[in-house]
Formats: sequence, C-alpha cells, structure tokens
Amino acid sequence: MDFDRLCKVCLVVSIVGIILGYSSNVIFWFSTRNPQVIGIETVSIDTTQDPIQTDPVNKNPIHIGHINLLPQADYNISGMVVAKNIFVPGLFSFDSFGRLAPVDLGIVWGKLVDPDFEKYITFKSYKTIDRARILASHPKFDYPFDYGYLSSHISHNHIIPANNNVLKALISVKKKDIVNLQGYLVDIIINNRPVAKTSLSRTDENSYARGGGACEIMYVKRVRIGNKVYQ
Repeated sequence: MDFDRLCKVCLVVSIVGIILGYSSNVIFWFSTRNPQVIGIETVSIDTTQDPIQTDPVNKNPIHIGHINLLPQADYNISGMVVAKNIFVPGLFSFDSFGRLAPVDLGIVWGKLVDPDFEKYITFKSYKTIDRARILASHPKFDYPFDYGYLSSHISHNHIIPANNNVLKALISVKKKDIVNLQGYLVDIIINNRPVAKTSLSRTDENSYARGGGACEIMYVKRVRIGNKVYQ
C-alpha cells in the first residue's frame, strides 16, 4: 500500500470514528430524556440533617453483568446540588467505572445550603488525566464557615443508577436543585478483582482537593428532585 493510499484509508477511518462517536453521544442524550415521575411529595426535603447511613439490610451482591456491587451501607442523603458531571459512555470509551457510574453529584447540607453560595465559594466536579473523579471547593476570602464544617457537610457521589429512569432523573438534575437520594453505598468488584471502595465517612479526604472529601460510591434506587419522585 503506497503512502497516499494509506493516508486516505486513515482519513476515512478517522471520519467514520468521529461519526460513530458523535452518533453514540446523540443516542445517549436522546435515550436519557424525560424521566417518568412516579409520585409527588408535598413535605419539603429536610436539608438540615446529616446523611443517614446504617448497616445494609441486604448484604447480597448486586450483579450487573460481570460486575458485582457489594453493599456496605444503606444510605439516604438530602441536600443541595453544588456540582455535577456526566460521563457519556462512548463507543470507544474503555473506562468501565465511567460506564457503570456515569453521574457525579456534589451535594451539601446543613448551613451550606444557600442558593447564593457562589458569592463565597465555588465547586467543580471533574476528572483528572489519571481518571480520578474529584470535587474541588474554592472558598473566597469572606467565606463564613471554617474548613472543618465545609469538609464534613459536603459529599461527592459517584452514582450507579438502578435503572434507566433513575439515570434519566439524575441527568435532569441541575445545580442548586434540592434532592434526596436513596440506595446503598457499595464497593465494586469487576472480574473478581476489587476496583473501587466507597467512603463510609463524611469527614475523610482524598489526596487531590482540599475540602472535597473522599467520595461515596452510591447505587441509587430512588431519586427525589424538589417534590417529584423517580425510581
């Protein structure tokens, strides 16, 4: 094969890859629209309390293909969304954790629940080059709370949806929404190999971002956004 022909083949392959990748993104976004509301609750979500974490009632593994999720705690968290990141599972993505847990939500509670929080602090959920998924917080000079309160009232949740309707609801979540998530904190086993362990504390920290805390891996069965319930 001469050089010109090789270049043409490479160009065609690249164009086809781009088209397939773009098409997979379009399919993902269209397939995750319009979640079905299964109920309306009139009592406001209580964002003043810490997340409720108890020993799991059912400790049996949750099987998703060759992946096992090991419940470590029953978990119920209420608060305000301050950051969100979605990982679109493209055709050429080899990030199995991203495919399994496509949504990250940064949630705060207690005194941090303030619609005007961006006046004194910014949050960002992002993925590093080595695929670590981080929630960074950057308080401004007039931030009214100390570091200890911030770090113990914020949670970065890597979310594994129990079904497609839960996924749709999570994708519809917007920054500053008041939400309640119910499900399990889980460890992840892929092909009999431990891949990721959930945090079981609101006060531990990762090594990347001051104030971000270590992350919860949450299998979510029920989502409430405002007064609308999805499961």
